[in-house]
Amino acid sequence: MMNNIQDDYKDKIASSLEVMVNCFERMDLTAEQIMDQISDMPRILRNKILVTASLSGKKELAEKIGTANEMIKLKNIEKFKESVVNDTHSQFLSNMTWNDKALLLMDMGLFSAILPRDLELSEEEQKSRDIVKKSMDKDIEKMGLNQDIGIAHHVQGRDDFSIKTGSQYILRKIKK
Repeated sequence: MMNNIQDDYKDKIASSLEVMVNCFERMDLTAEQIMDQISDMPRILRNKILVTASLSGKKELAEKIGTANEMIKLKNIEKFKESVVNDTHSQFLSNMTWNDKALLLMDMGLFSAILPRDLELSEEEQKSRDIVKKSMDKDIEKMGLNQDIGIAHHVQGRDDFSIKTGSQYILRKIKK
């Protein structure tokens, strides 16, 4: 029963994505116009739109969607930096999913699971990282989770990493 509901839900999402891709194609939108249409969506959904266009053989449209996604990424970095300067970062981050906040950190070069745990960040970069991390921690609390999940630390020269859960680090092997 549950699998039928999940399958039905997945089918409806896939169908909605196909409708959106077909609309973009019929409207012959530019990358900028597509950006305007999808900029408020979480990145995972924007990426699903891109994949749907690619799998549908709509190469030119997929390239436009990819360009729109890149423009959104750069725009979000700029808007976040402005929000830090203007002290409006709480409002800016409140409109983002936890995943998009994590991706913002990666896009800004403020976090990487591949780099050593001690990134050399400027004071400004550290402030930005702390602001986003604090917002992510609030999201975790709202979801009723007490543990600090999230940031994986890689030890340079080793093929393992650890994930912090509460006060413990759980070792995991990196697949090569």
